[in-house]
Amino acid sequence: MSLRRGLIGVLIIVPVIVVLFTLAQSRWNAVTLSLEASYSAPVLTLSGETNLPERTLLVYEVAPRAEALRQREGIFATGVTVVNNGTYRVDLDTSLFEIRDVTVSIRFEVWPEGPPQSTAVVRQFGQNGERISGEHLVQTNQRNWIELSESLVLDEQ
Repeated sequence: MSLRRGLIGVLIIVPVIVVLFTLAQSRWNAVTLSLEASYSAPVLTLSGETNLPERTLLVYEVAPRAEALRQREGIFATGVTVVNNGTYRVDLDTSLFEIRDVTVSIRFEVWPEGPPQSTAVVRQFGQNGERISGEHLVQTNQRNWIELSESLVLDEQ
């Protein structure tokens, strides 16, 4: 009789622990990321806050807003910035940008082009970002990432 009660207790407790662990893990992997773009000629500043781990890499891009121009002109600026104390910031010189109507974006992905993410980030979010969740989640059948974008006109005023 006591063996049966013990077995029933284990059968009830184990699924509860698994559910609690899964809920905690999904909250753990819910990424928050913000983007603020500001311009003071000739510097375009991209900045924001995040709950990503320290030293996580974020990819930024600046490109023409119009798709036809983007196809013809390509991306004006792209690079990697690092999360530091829950924030990031990039200052870009735009004096050589011929087109002033742009879209800026910031992206967290596990496998960015360029330097790799740390082993801890890959372990937490999965090899292909399969454990990433949160607002601004982009999902494909191969990879997941978080991406925000904003359009603005780089006025000299």
